[in-house]
Amino acid sequence: MGETGLHASEFPRRATNRQQLAIADRGEQSSINSDNDARRCDSTLPSHSSRCSEADDGSSLSSPGGGKAKMSEQLLIIDTDVGIDDALALMLALANPDKCKILAITCVAGNVELSKVYTNVLRILNYCKKLQIPVYQGCSRPLVQKGIHCTVFHGQDGLGGASEKLPMPTDDLEPPKEHASVAMVELVQKHPGALTLVALGPLTNVALAQRLDTTFLSNLKELVIMGGTFEGRGNETPTGEFNFTCDPEAASVVLNEVDCKARIVTYEPCQDHLLDWDWFETWVGGPSKMAQLVRAMTEHPAQRQREVLQRQGFMSCDLLAMASVLSPALILHRERFPAWVELHGATTRGMLVVDRRPSIKWHHGKQPNVEFLLRFNMEGLKDLYARMLE
Repeated sequence: MGETGLHASEFPRRATNRQQLAIADRGEQSSINSDNDARRCDSTLPSHSSRCSEADDGSSLSSPGGGKAKMSEQLLIIDTDVGIDDALALMLALANPDKCKILAITCVAGNVELSKVYTNVLRILNYCKKLQIPVYQGCSRPLVQKGIHCTVFHGQDGLGGASEKLPMPTDDLEPPKEHASVAMVELVQKHPGALTLVALGPLTNVALAQRLDTTFLSNLKELVIMGGTFEGRGNETPTGEFNFTCDPEAASVVLNEVDCKARIVTYEPCQDHLLDWDWFETWVGGPSKMAQLVRAMTEHPAQRQREVLQRQGFMSCDLLAMASVLSPALILHRERFPAWVELHGATTRGMLVVDRRPSIKWHHGKQPNVEFLLRFNMEGLKDLYARMLE
């Protein structure tokens, strides 16, 4: 589906990039990855969860016309609040036209205000020569509470100060008049059971789409969310991840009413699958234009992660979530649990509550509604990311 992504020929080649990355990756694995992988594969798991440790290669997919289609027919709507990791995720999708076709990109306020999210998406599409993909503006604030942003991490422009390297389109583009949530509903009605919605930001647009059409979520092929916490290890609050804390009511609507296949990459697996610093520096240190751009975008967050947060490698939550969509065979361990969002509490508002109790003991308990993606093939992730910058 070449109309929706970057062909490898569009990127300047780095003749020795693979070899350099392989060398950088040799030696012992980071202890944070191995320790957590061992913990997540513990055999003493709750009896009511649905285990899915086998690989899912996604080789057969529903096409808009019915029947089966190949992976290249995977149809995406990407809902995003483009900050740095959203930008990386979007670039990864654009670099893999053989794995997906992007029907629309919808913008929601989150990391930065809505106007900057919209211009950031246009900058990326212009840079990647993919301006034919429709971009819709959505909600400029959460459903109930005041909006919060994350410029301390993403910079005032949302791109780590690299927006000057991403010029706006010179053509006078007329933005679509439809609200992002309306566009979502219309696309899903046009392709029932065929679309995967990748939600990388607060779930405001998604919740509003569900309110506009109560069959919206049920008519999705799949919903993939980056957000929430699996073990209550938050970033925005002690127990809450940014996307869910930004709009708890929206996250609550989506999780309470989701009845399609729903997968979620929470904050903890992102912490457990870091790109070790040697590999990361080699990855962004190549001569290609894409590598130079990613290096400029990630310079500030990489420094913050290394020096302030003292992480053992670079973390990109949305990049991991997008990888799970493009290459589901990289998912090594996943489980289904009932989950919902806490809307009250001085320190727990916005927390994703995961019910691990054996259902046989709790007749009033909810049925599992979300599949948690917990462990990934790290070497496969690195290979996917490496090809993105060639």
